[in-house]
Amino acid sequence: MYNILFGIICITHVLIWVFILTAFLNKKLAIINILIVIPMVYFLHILPFHVINEVKINVNEKQNSTENWETRVKKIDEILIIPHYWVKLSDYLDIYSFANPISPQGMLILGYILSIYSLVFYYKCIKF
Repeated sequence: MYNILFGIICITHVLIWVFILTAFLNKKLAIINILIVIPMVYFLHILPFHVINEVKINVNEKQNSTENWETRVKKIDEILIIPHYWVKLSDYLDIYSFANPISPQGMLILGYILSIYSLVFYYKCIKF
């Protein structure tokens, strides 16, 4: 049971980031992304702990798993394929760029920019 719960939490974590980066594809989702999701994630990142990672740690401890929770997350990322390559790309960018553009903060900025651009130039909702 805890394996399924752990997997659901990991997939939910990935889906939150997918939403942030692809919300620009729909006008209403772009507005929700700008006004609710990105600010909420931003304020959650101000906390001294990562909410979803703490839940993963607690589920892992309740399962009495001898395996580290980060190792279990890496296994799930390999199964999902895209997160696996996203992490590899992120590690590469950490080495060769000043500030990693696909770090959590970089993805928040990218999601915000894409949503604003889609509302201004594609949906013509905002006029300057």
